[in-house]
Amino acid sequence: MEVNAQEKYLMFPCDCQLFPDDNRMATHLNNETVPIPLAFSAQLHEAIARSLPMSYPLSLLLIHVTQWEQTPVSITGTISAQRQRFHAPPGLLDQVLANVRRVIRARDRILVQPGIAAALILPYVDEKGIESIHDRIYHSVSLLQAETVVPPLRREVTIEFGLCTSNSALEASEEMLTRACRLVSQFSLMPVVQVLSWLDEERESALSMPAERIVEPCRLPETESEGRPQGIRGTQAPFMHLPARLPERLTQLIPYAMASSLRCVPVGRNHNRLTVAMANPGDIQALNQLAEITGMTIFPVACEEEALDQLLTYRW
Repeated sequence: MEVNAQEKYLMFPCDCQLFPDDNRMATHLNNETVPIPLAFSAQLHEAIARSLPMSYPLSLLLIHVTQWEQTPVSITGTISAQRQRFHAPPGLLDQVLANVRRVIRARDRILVQPGIAAALILPYVDEKGIESIHDRIYHSVSLLQAETVVPPLRREVTIEFGLCTSNSALEASEEMLTRACRLVSQFSLMPVVQVLSWLDEERESALSMPAERIVEPCRLPETESEGRPQGIRGTQAPFMHLPARLPERLTQLIPYAMASSLRCVPVGRNHNRLTVAMANPGDIQALNQLAEITGMTIFPVACEEEALDQLLTYRW
């Protein structure tokens, strides 16, 4: 993907690490920990220390946002591409936190390292409580889509979560923060690349639908299908990584029998637009059925079929 000089200038390499001279940066690149900026870790130490020692549980949830760039690297005369971390595009963390705030209490405090990372420090929240909060936040944030954030994403973005709970009055803030950096979950937003038209017969079929029902998924070039996860048929729509579970407010929009028959699940809603992950997002007949049963405009996305089938094992 071509990058102009101005945009490249605005991209800052992500060298986040919890402690100075921490040799675990390689571990960060293996997606086993949540990177934390040094300046932000000092702010977190201070905030945690103010709650210690305590006679109640104290929980911490970390969020870190990264964008990835394929950088050419010369190895013994051969040029290959290496993925490198960069800080998130400007404004993206704010949009992530807007979704976070929708599912937490108004009085819950969020500490923020602008554009890079954020953390919730939650007194009186035990292990079960922070896991429930994490699930709500994950599901809310995972409703973001590469083509609807502002500006639309041009690179893959990964959002990482870490958490921990302390029940010990003797645990130091440093120990707690180290435990919270263990990666608990993550998901990626894949940029939408070149958009092509439907085949003529598909467009004619779509044009026969009422205006509010017309659905126009993307058709990606065949070359873009290379390197996609196995188990994805065709490339007729943007790709989305599926969450582990679906919120009830979405599943109630599509009857389970229909979702199972069409092999699809609802994964996001924006007013009257429903995002649906499908095994075959180019199935016009299925899209018509979904539009009819929901009364909404359907935006189909592609997904890993194995992950889709796993979600469909949970009946609703």
